Amino acid sequence: MEDEALANDWLACHQCDALYVHPQLNDGQRAECGRCGATLFERKVNSIERTFALSVAGLILLIPAIMLPIMGITLAGQYQEASLLDAITQLIVKGYFMVATLVFMFTIAVPTVKLIGALIVFAVLTYQAAPVLGGFLFALFILLVVIGKNQLEILEQ
Repeated sequence: MEDEALANDWLACHQCDALYVHPQLNDGQRAECGRCGATLFERKVNSIERTFALSVAGLILLIPAIMLPIMGITLAGQYQEASLLDAITQLIVKGYFMVATLVFMFTIAVPTVKLIGALIVFAVLTYQAAPVLGGFLFALFILLVVIGKNQLEILEQ
């Protein structure tokens, strides 16, 4: 138990592995490595409010991103446009159900759930409601971040 407390008091530089006592920073302050100058830790001003604003903006902009055309093709003098939903619908019509599912999951479902999850985590942190639910939702949010980062690796296989 004491080893865990001592381990939490130290911070290692991500660049050069120098060890420092974990600093107590105020909003807007940043701790830098004395050896290589890399940022060790940073407390951003109004980080929760900025996350909320970006999540709301992301949800608002997700609707036109799905509905507006993402590509246009001119073939034999005819111009054809397709949105993301049109592409998913055509994949289903052509029988590519697995590809349609992957496109839907990685372009619509996961980003939407991540943005809604960020809003729920904001509500839990701001109003201190249901801390157990907040911990579960935060863990789910981190899982979705990992899934989102690994989506290209899944598609490459």
